[in-house]
Amino acid sequence: MNYLLKKKCFDYVFCFNTLEHFENPIKSLKELKRHARKSILIIIPYVEKTNIYPPLEKDEISGRNRWHFFEFCHEDLLRILEFNDLKSIKWEILKPPFKINNLKTLIFYLRYNKLVLFYGRSFYELKILDKWK
Repeated sequence: MNYLLKKKCFDYVFCFNTLEHFENPIKSLKELKRHARKSILIIIPYVEKTNIYPPLEKDEISGRNRWHFFEFCHEDLLRILEFNDLKSIKWEILKPPFKINNLKTLIFYLRYNKLVLFYGRSFYELKILDKWK
């Protein structure tokens, strides 16, 4: 493959609210790892169980984010990281600053509270493991 960027060209690589949009997250993590010298910082939707979604048709309506292919729970993401020689050195759940202060907001929340938006996000700082040292 002809890559535009050299290996280890950035100290830190950021991937915020993006990994779940790739059809092949393992390949995507390998690319992030290839470009990072020090660490990788990612934010993904917080979910209690991993979800794998097929692509939706253009006009299809669903109770999930139509552009997500994967949503990983913490345990499954750790397995995928290990497979890619990455290790989580920090994990934090970022809760949304969501207040129910009027009837319109309450109705919206009751209707859509199963969306990832209301569960928060998982923040990870990843260390690249060098197995050949």
